[in-house]
Amino acid sequence: MWRELLLFVHLAGVIVWVGGMFFAYFCLRPAAALRLEPAQRLPLWLATYQRFFVRVTVSVGLIWVSGVAMFMQGGAAPTPTGW
Repeated sequence: MWRELLLFVHLAGVIVWVGGMFFAYFCLRPAAALRLEPAQRLPLWLATYQRFFVRVTVSVGLIWVSGVAMFMQGGAAPTPTGW
């Protein structure tokens, strides 16, 4: 049960990190460039990224902790061969 929980935390952290970067670069950036003047874009990006990077910092910490915990449980045996 612990391994499944650790794997869930690990994957959820990656989804928050990578999904947030996808949203910021491919959704927010083009929409802001289309609708807002440069003077308005910067405060929007600043406010968005300040909130986002707080969550990313927590996510990266959880990714690291869960990864180390999974490795400590079984060593390298459960990892895929190519890794």
